[in-house]
Amino acid sequence: LYMAFNAPHWPLHAKQEDIDKFIGKYDQGWEKTREARYNKMLELGIIDESWGLAEWENRSWDQLTQEEKERSSRRMAVYAAQVHCVDYNVGRVLDYLEETGQKDNTLVVFFSDNGACAEPYSETGFMNQDINSPDSWVSPSYGKPWAQVSNTPFRKYKVRAYEGGISTCFIMSWPDRFKKYDGEIRRNTAFLPDIMATFVDVSGATYPTTFKGNWIHPMAGSSMIPTVYDADAEIHDYIFNEHENNKYARWKNWKAVWDQDIKEWELYDVVKDRAETNNLAKIYPEILDQLVYKWNEWAGAHHIYPKRP
Repeated sequence: LYMAFNAPHWPLHAKQEDIDKFIGKYDQGWEKTREARYNKMLELGIIDESWGLAEWENRSWDQLTQEEKERSSRRMAVYAAQVHCVDYNVGRVLDYLEETGQKDNTLVVFFSDNGACAEPYSETGFMNQDINSPDSWVSPSYGKPWAQVSNTPFRKYKVRAYEGGISTCFIMSWPDRFKKYDGEIRRNTAFLPDIMATFVDVSGATYPTTFKGNWIHPMAGSSMIPTVYDADAEIHDYIFNEHENNKYARWKNWKAVWDQDIKEWELYDVVKDRAETNNLAKIYPEILDQLVYKWNEWAGAHHIYPKRP
């Protein structure tokens, strides 16, 4: 079963009874909400304190008028209501699996779209008055500050190649096979194509070379199952990406990033510095050159450029 929710993204549309649960919850503002999330993730062991916290890119909450604060808090409440609704309905599926005796022998993976969406890169998002208005063509969003809060502690947001734009939470559960590892956290590097490879692996299927007479692309991913058993397992030598001229190359603990604003390759040790605050390009130029060479090699083989009009 593949079950994908558009929410939480934009437009901000949620059930009023769900919104009511979160009205006022975000009146403390952006920075305090971000700090609380950061501390909670540290407590849970989800992030490492050495990573630090990416630079805040927006006004401080104290600089807003009372009306601006109320509008912004409401946008986040609607966004949270969407998350709540997704959680509830995922729970219904898991309850059904348990009721029908299938839960223990079902592999469940849960993950979000990469990076919170800051579009249109303004403090107020797309409009405010059109939240929950089915008659409006405008797609209201929650704005860049809340996107940064959602991406705590990472840098930037969707579209960009920094960790705030490419990282996602990922949960994998399969009681019959993985019960021994319940609650454990992994920091192995994987990417989206690995999901198909994992499903092919655990099902014993053979990935075809053709479908209905048409040639299909071979799998680009690797099974993630080794990462369950070995927290140090490396299932990729390199990972590459490009999106709207933002691009990165990942190798071991190193990550080279090209950003649409910086317009030059940067280098980060994302094992120690996942918030990407310390550019090491000038200190390790030979590593950066290696990653850029490999990225260009991949881009040429996969026809990344020139862009289609």
